[in-house]
Amino acid sequence: MPRTPASSSRVRSQLPLTEPLRHHRCEVARWALENGAALNLDALTVILGVRFAAHSFPSTSFDAWNTADVAALLWNEAAGLCLELEIELPSASAETLWTYLSFLRATGALTGSELAELRSELTAIAGLNRSGRLSHPAGTRRGGTGQVIELHRANDRVVIRR
Repeated sequence: MPRTPASSSRVRSQLPLTEPLRHHRCEVARWALENGAALNLDALTVILGVRFAAHSFPSTSFDAWNTADVAALLWNEAAGLCLELEIELPSASAETLWTYLSFLRATGALTGSELAELRSELTAIAGLNRSGRLSHPAGTRRGGTGQVIELHRANDRVVIRR
């Protein structure tokens, strides 16, 4: 009988990190809170776990990123690791990666141009907007295609007014 993936609330127990990586995760979380950046701890755990599997920590290659790394991490490596551990891929993985890359820039591990290139890739492959958040499917405030629809209850029926 196939097992269903565990909920993402168990990611941190299913994917234990080394002491230095746990400390690094705390630094990133603290930075995210101080800067009002989006962060999902389970997603960050997966990102760090995947990076550690590919590169030792701490090392310069651990913090060195290119656009291929971004796509591979989000769509192949993170999903594969979660499947292997039988856990769900945490929500907000793309937003958390945006925040993690911003943290790396703030700590001097990435240059401004490197960060801009990586953010551009995240925008293209994950549908993030310029703030690192998922774009709303109805469009944006300026130039969006979404419509505002008023819903009114009338005699136990919903009436849609455009």
